[in-house]
Amino acid sequence: TYVDLWRGGGGGVVSHWLSEGGGMDVVLLGGPGDEDVVRQLGALTGTPPLPPLWSLGYHQSHWNVKSQPQLEGIDANADRLGWPLDGLWLDIEHAQAKRYFTWDGAAFPDPRGMAAAIEPKGRRLVAIADPHLRAAPEYDIYAAAANASLLVRPPPSRGGGDAGRNGGGGGEG
Repeated sequence: TYVDLWRGGGGGVVSHWLSEGGGMDVVLLGGPGDEDVVRQLGALTGTPPLPPLWSLGYHQSHWNVKSQPQLEGIDANADRLGWPLDGLWLDIEHAQAKRYFTWDGAAFPDPRGMAAAIEPKGRRLVAIADPHLRAAPEYDIYAAAANASLLVRPPPSRGGGDAGRNGGGGGEG
């Protein structure tokens, strides 16, 4: 589908519409302002719910929180210093050997306990999972994705080579 819009000679907008795939469903929202368009779209499709209040607050997130005692120390320091804190984030170090969808039980032995300890203060624990897999044949999730040809590969025109070598260009390590 192609739509071209341009200003006509009289100051109005002119358009040209082309659909190579058959019919087109079109919804035009007349505005006239941005807020009006958003309101009109919300009336048509419904409005999204607000995220949880805690998610809009103060968050502590940095790479290299490597253990449960370190995270507990960050939480205690926020209390001691009177800093507002609504969310504590764990980066890839919470995962076993930096392999997402796993948990390092030696470094973070009690995830439920960590979350339960900060929850009465209105805080939440968030463990991130980035959209890539560590390229390691012994990593079950990576091996299953590679065996099922689910990994992203460079296009053949770029001389891709071994797509499994680095997890398709997005993995760590």
